[in-house]
Amino acid sequence: MTLDLAGVLRNAWALWRRDRSILTPLSGLFVFVPQWAVLLLVPDVPRIGTGADNAAAIDAWAQALSGWFAAHGALYVAAMALGQFGALALAALYLSRPAVSAGGALARALRLLPRFILASLLVALPLGMVALMLVPLPGGLLLAMAPIFYVLARTCLVAPVIAAERGVGAVAAVVRSWALTRGRGIAIALLVGGITVTGQLAGAVIVAIDRALKDAGTGNPVVLAMVDAGAAGAAWAAALALALSQVVLYRRLAR
Repeated sequence: MTLDLAGVLRNAWALWRRDRSILTPLSGLFVFVPQWAVLLLVPDVPRIGTGADNAAAIDAWAQALSGWFAAHGALYVAAMALGQFGALALAALYLSRPAVSAGGALARALRLLPRFILASLLVALPLGMVALMLVPLPGGLLLAMAPIFYVLARTCLVAPVIAAERGVGAVAAVVRSWALTRGRGIAIALLVGGITVTGQLAGAVIVAIDRALKDAGTGNPVVLAMVDAGAAGAAWAAALALALSQVVLYRRLAR
């Protein structure tokens, strides 16, 4: 069966139009607000330097990254966990059987969150190792994007599987997602990559404005907070589009 990516996006948009009065506060509280808090309170992740001695640059970056994580990692991890919880709650809202209210979806997501986080770690840790090996290389970011988005595509149904299929564990959810997406990995990678990159690019443009204002020393705190809200809004829109698309994909592929 050919996967109609445009149809997936149309159905996700239809869910948003129909249920935005529920989706806006639900996703806003657990996706937008944490992202905004991180942008307001956490400095940028250190970037790897460039120089004649690449090993020294990598070592300096690793030390800077370690210091950054020690100082700000707890808030960053908390924001990521809340985002994971929000995505799982959205999946539970649409896929729980019997159907549940928004409050019921939150309660179900809270019960299922540990196994979802474990499943996410099972996917993220090897991808992180690949990124650390490839990104420092010339053109490494582009080299890393293809395998990363492919694996993310094959495992993108973990949240819907955990929300919809009772008793499934973390490892089984990853295996089930891989099975459901068999033969459609490239198509789904285009969908996941398109949504993710669009959100990242929109956020990067807004963050660049934020940095320019700060570097110029002319940024009013209220203006900077609103700019950061715009960047958080871009991340929120991408996360919501991805979560709703995953719901649509699960409904199509699991039947």
